Amino acid sequence: MRANWLIVCLVSISHASSAAVGAPTMRALQLEKVKNHDLRKVDVIGRDQRVRLPNELAAVAKGIGIVFQSGGGWACTAFCVKPSVIATNAHCLFGRPNQRKTIRLDKTRFALAANNSGSFYKSSSLVVRDRKQPGLSLYSGYYRSRQSLLEFRNDWALAKLGSPICKGAELEIAKLSPGQISQEAKGDRLLLIGYHGDKQMDGKWLSQRCRVRSTRDRKYLLPSQRQRLQTVDSLVLHTCDATRGASGSPLFVHSQNGFKVVAMNAGTIGFTKYRRTRTGRRGRIVVSRATNVAVLSSTFANGLERFSSERLLKSVKEFERVQQLLQSIGLYGGPVDGLYGPGSRRAIAEYERSNQMAALGIPTRRLLTHLETHVAKLPVQSRTLATLAPSERTTSSSASTVQTDTATASGVLPLVQRIQRRLTQLGCYQGPIDGLWGPQSRRALTTALGSSQFAQPSSAVLAKLNIRNTTSCR
Repeated sequence: MRANWLIVCLVSISHASSAAVGAPTMRALQLEKVKNHDLRKVDVIGRDQRVRLPNELAAVAKGIGIVFQSGGGWACTAFCVKPSVIATNAHCLFGRPNQRKTIRLDKTRFALAANNSGSFYKSSSLVVRDRKQPGLSLYSGYYRSRQSLLEFRNDWALAKLGSPICKGAELEIAKLSPGQISQEAKGDRLLLIGYHGDKQMDGKWLSQRCRVRSTRDRKYLLPSQRQRLQTVDSLVLHTCDATRGASGSPLFVHSQNGFKVVAMNAGTIGFTKYRRTRTGRRGRIVVSRATNVAVLSSTFANGLERFSSERLLKSVKEFERVQQLLQSIGLYGGPVDGLYGPGSRRAIAEYERSNQMAALGIPTRRLLTHLETHVAKLPVQSRTLATLAPSERTTSSSASTVQTDTATASGVLPLVQRIQRRLTQLGCYQGPIDGLWGPQSRRALTTALGSSQFAQPSSAVLAKLNIRNTTSCR
């Protein structure tokens, strides 16, 4: 018998308000008013318990402002973490699906309000190296602008400001687990402060008496949602009221040591069950459940100090050089296209890890210098032609004599040797175990795994080889 109801899964990124932000005036930034019915309130859990920020909390929230694009179009909440660094959701800076206007970082600003008024008395532009490649100017989780449940864990970003307007207003960050935050919430010590689109982004609002929901909650989560959420440990589900415009709002824990940011609001998940009519269409709503999602502060706190202190790359050309060098030592298997994505980040992090550096995956000037120095110390025969200095390159007629086998850095060399040794055990490789990753090693790996997809050495490749039959190539 056919069921008489439909279930629709809800994943909302609680994106930037449609409130338009005008250009700066003499001392204030004016917000254009919008109608309440133009904004969805799916993020209000139960009865709306938001209140105007009390004066006694004004000092706590002085580092909370908005990030917006000059000329209007959208606005998100953001907060100060360093004198010249702010934190917000990645979707506020990279954009969202079906967004009418493209977000341009070179026209994006951050503004702080005077007390709890709707007027903003100081603002700063963001530091942008290349407007077509925002990833080179930000430290983020690479939000893909897809309304996918697991994408919430990547929905965070740190951005540098052109002026240190956050000096003296930085919020303190605490690295707590979802379990620890849940314990704090039981004592009514969990709260959210931010701007809200249905309040016309007019002043800061306090959401209090928040609770933390379990990822195993059967009442508010579908089985598929519970299964996916249990695979990540960087998200916390909460009941703080947060409508559009509250993306990037900090969640505070109030303890004896003061107010500390433990998470950043990102969006909403849930489901709605409809009564189905005889024609198969949606009828009235039977039940609707919603839960707000926040990204733990620990996801971005580890790289905060380094991101704020180090110089970023100046251009896409410099990042292409980073990709080229990483490719030459066997850590990066993608194209040299200047696109800073997950593959490039993993390669940078692996290089940093192998050289006793904090594995953050951030492209900086120091990283480029370290790579160039490291690769220059390798034998000429073990480098690709693209990484040789002009004085080391041969003419085009003799270029074919230059050995183009890709070598690995000293920190990764044992990995290549272990892969070669394992390929020898499998009977797929008859060459020397010298740590040089060239055509012979690649052909042996392709034969062993039965696919050309794995052409570069990695820990995952070694793991796949270790579970192969010892005579698979004989």
